[in-house]
Amino acid sequence: MLKLIVAIFEGADYNILSNLMKANLTPNFKKLSYFNKCRCSLIPYEAAGLMSIFSGIPEKEHGISSYWRSQNTNYIPELWTSNDVKSHMLWNNLKNKDRIFSIMNLWGTHPVYNINGSILSYCMQKSLRYCYPADLNNKLIKNNYKYVQDTCVIHNETSIKENFCKDVLNIDMLRHKCIDYFEKNSDIIIVNYTAIDRISHFYYDEFINKGVNSQLVKAYMQCDLILSDLLSLIEKYDASLIAFSEIGFGPLKKFVKFNNELFNWGFLNYKSNGLIDWNRTIAYESVQGSNGININKKHRNINGLINDNEYNFIVREIIDNLSSLSNPDTNKPFFKMVLPGSEYYNNCKNVPDIVFQPYDEEYLPYGDSYWSDYLNRDLQTGWHRSNGFYAGISKYQLPRKKLRVEELYPIIKEHI
Repeated sequence: MLKLIVAIFEGADYNILSNLMKANLTPNFKKLSYFNKCRCSLIPYEAAGLMSIFSGIPEKEHGISSYWRSQNTNYIPELWTSNDVKSHMLWNNLKNKDRIFSIMNLWGTHPVYNINGSILSYCMQKSLRYCYPADLNNKLIKNNYKYVQDTCVIHNETSIKENFCKDVLNIDMLRHKCIDYFEKNSDIIIVNYTAIDRISHFYYDEFINKGVNSQLVKAYMQCDLILSDLLSLIEKYDASLIAFSEIGFGPLKKFVKFNNELFNWGFLNYKSNGLIDWNRTIAYESVQGSNGININKKHRNINGLINDNEYNFIVREIIDNLSSLSNPDTNKPFFKMVLPGSEYYNNCKNVPDIVFQPYDEEYLPYGDSYWSDYLNRDLQTGWHRSNGFYAGISKYQLPRKKLRVEELYPIIKEHI
């Protein structure tokens, strides 16, 4: 029988949601107890937060800052997969393993694998391996349920705002309706709703200008309707509900391409076709969300140039250059902090050689262009903030304080 629903409203910002609750535009969120801030990782990103929440491992120890690996031998960023993280996840580390899980749209579950229950995975690329058991999608279709991946709708230069937002909202509702299929045969349902995040990225500027009449507020209000259904379910089964967002959101003015600075300083070179010349490049930006610089190191990269005995000197020289950079738009520093990746992350291998924390969160690093170009980062007007929320309805005493993402792990585990 259903014991717990874990509802992730990805991108829901604590301050925005608080204001909408005060305006009575999200009345069902007002019914939740212990509404408070959920502080995210140093570099707010979905993968970092969800890894901490469902493993209990702090960001400094798991080293996952983005959807993609920070270090890649052939320089093309590879996605983190379930094979990298599944051994740490809550549902694989229970003493009492008879609990039946239904997991939908959660980072770190693709490709799917054997669990006691079902997985509809979160895919970053087209795949036929998003269901466990393998026949799950056929069963859903036969029962008139449809599960659609977020990647079916990608925002680009030709996107029409109303159409994009309508499709994104519809995907969330189709996902939500699948709960009807799982509720009778699950002990724990974990579901991730992504409409707020996706609309925040591209239409945060409209929210600033139009407020309650914006597409983003429509997404919050739809999530409130979803929450109404979830509240009915927990009442029906006398279950508990934990709701949270692992990231908040705020305005974005510009992504800054720090590869241009590395080029100006002589650490990076381009070919005539505009691509990076790896045979003449010492350092380059790591993938989006990792906020860092990588060194083109021998014995790690296929065209590596830097020996171990040169490495620390190069790292320090680049750190000094980055630390002296000022933002011409604001006349303030670009960075609040710049340091070797090994000093921030504890014994993590796949992290940038240099990591930085932006001084102004409205000016952020563009990241490696391979995926940043594909995802049309230059069209975005909003980006993650370490300002998520946490709330719930529970038979247990929930903490009345701000939480860090990894502090949600024991709370969820207690309910299982």
